[in-house]
Amino acid sequence: MSILIVASMLLAAHAAPTVSDRQLKAVPGSELRDLDDEAEAIHALNDDIQKKKDAIDEAEDAKAENSDELKGDKDEISDLKGEIDTAKAQGETDVAKAEAAAKQADADAKAAAAAYDSKKSDLKVAKASKDKVKVAEAKVALADAKTAKALAAAKAAEADDALDRAKTAAQEGVASAKEAVDEKKEEVATDKTGIDEAAHDKEVAKLEIHALEAKKDLLSAQLELSKAQLVEKNKGEIDVKEFEAAVADAQRTYDDRERAVVDAKAAP
Repeated sequence: MSILIVASMLLAAHAAPTVSDRQLKAVPGSELRDLDDEAEAIHALNDDIQKKKDAIDEAEDAKAENSDELKGDKDEISDLKGEIDTAKAQGETDVAKAEAAAKQADADAKAAAAAYDSKKSDLKVAKASKDKVKVAEAKVALADAKTAKALAAAKAAEADDALDRAKTAAQEGVASAKEAVDEKKEEVATDKTGIDEAAHDKEVAKLEIHALEAKKDLLSAQLELSKAQLVEKNKGEIDVKEFEAAVADAQRTYDDRERAVVDAKAAP
């Protein structure tokens, strides 16, 4: 005997019993029509099952979309980390230039101050000589030195300010680049959450389909039981207990699948 035949026999052995057309001949048509609502309820479940299949497709689309975004965000993080190094290197270069400029400006200010002090000494010497020409020249030289000293001091102060600004800009540049990385990491976390949620939604939808299919089986078994009861009522030959057992089995299966749905929805 082939495996296919054996499998068919096993399926037949576990299939829910059905009332045959021969048995239904004992039932008036008006009584059978009273069961139309039960048959329609079974048919309506097909629409519910299709909706759950559509939900699975939507979950798969959402998972794919989040997966694409995750890949893109990870690539951007790699690029942004490179920008941190770039910002750090640029900041170090700018600070080094500003430090060199400040150092030079400080040296120039000190030299100008020394030149001013020297011109003050020259004026004293000129006054001691009582040479009016030398005194006049010394005064002009001193005035020029004073102006040069003030300009050099102002440049030194501006160079110090520029150094402070360069240091601040360097720190802010690195901080900004790091912040961009942190923000992108948050997006990655959101992408991962989206993937997990989509996978969960898909799993729940699958379980809901299984539950709906079990409900169809239950309603079908109940419909067959109703038919069997009508046959028995109309003195036809039928074993109603067999149909009652089938309903009980279908109810247990449905309850188990409903619990699986509830547990899946409650899972984090």
